Amino acid sequence: MSKLCGLNVVQLREELQKRSLVTSGNKEVLVARLREALIDEGMNPDEFKF
Repeated sequence: MSKLCGLNVVQLREELQKRSLVTSGNKEVLVARLREALIDEGMNPDEFKF
């Protein structure tokens, strides 16, 4: 299991796709989008394990 910052682009896109979110953009954009989604789900993105 990895933390959000340790995921590669493919893994980030998979996590975004699971949440029906846009999967385009560079790694920085994908991390920000997933971080925001986790916060919206009531999770702490700094402690969430993938």
